[in-house]
Amino acid sequence: MQEVAKAQDKVVFIAEDGVMPVGFVLAQMSKRARIFVQNEHGLIVDLAVTKDYRRCGVGEKLVRQAIRWFRAKGIKTIEMRVSTANPVASAFWSKMGFEPYMTMNKREI
Repeated sequence: MQEVAKAQDKVVFIAEDGVMPVGFVLAQMSKRARIFVQNEHGLIVDLAVTKDYRRCGVGEKLVRQAIRWFRAKGIKTIEMRVSTANPVASAFWSKMGFEPYMTMNKREI
């Protein structure tokens, strides 16, 4: 696991097989409007693992690294988005301890 980009409020971790990148996670600090009791939270913006390395623990290691980074920043809640049309991704995030709490709707115009 290699940390390749870092700012005070965001980080990218890369998983490699030798010198070949096989996955990454982009994590950042985020804030909601002040009306929320807990407005500062972590956000996993993106997670990707190459097809040949899926179901090998790479995604789990990347997410755990992001969680450690958030904990070091004092973050207590992490959010991420997953498509309801992607049951494999939904099952992965559930296995990682994430649970749905909000529905996002869309409309094509």
